[in-house]
Amino acid sequence: MEATVTDGASTMDLVQFGAAGQMRARAAQLAPGTTVLLSGKVGLHRGRKQLSNPRLYVLDELDEDEREALLARPMPIYPGTEALPSWLVAKAVRSVLDQLEPGDVADPLPEELRREAELVDAYTAYRWVHRPEDSGQWKAARKRLRHEEALILQVALAQRRAHHEATRTAVAWPVPETEGSLRADLDARLPLRP
Repeated sequence: MEATVTDGASTMDLVQFGAAGQMRARAAQLAPGTTVLLSGKVGLHRGRKQLSNPRLYVLDELDEDEREALLARPMPIYPGTEALPSWLVAKAVRSVLDQLEPGDVADPLPEELRREAELVDAYTAYRWVHRPEDSGQWKAARKRLRHEEALILQVALAQRRAHHEATRTAVAWPVPETEGSLRADLDARLPLRP
């Protein structure tokens, strides 16, 4: 089955392979004027963008409020599979976020450090990275989460270094006999002298 889809600004070819019955059902889902969310790998075919065997989510099945809320904001893309596409992961994340309160999320960054670096708190960062209202929110959330990741990595490396310094031991080699030993004879033949 072949179709052409548009976001209102540009078009792209969509190609779907499968059994005839499956293709009739897919064609019914993609009737002209239907709003869908598509995901998959975009390639080029004869100089045009093409999406082959995409996963799709028909947005017309949502009520008007859900649909408008979904389309009005930036949408995070999660790594998905055929059985668990990105939008189902997003739905699961939303259900978890809806249950969280600010006190439920421990913040490893001290408030003074957050204020100094102009970072949002952990609760806000998680909400904004998964459900941003605009691009400013997800960028602020990403900045905070990157800062946290870098700090945690640096602390772990410092702890590892401190542990190594505290527990390392040096091997003390015995001072070679000055004469008569094999080692003393070898040392005597070396071009460098102590």
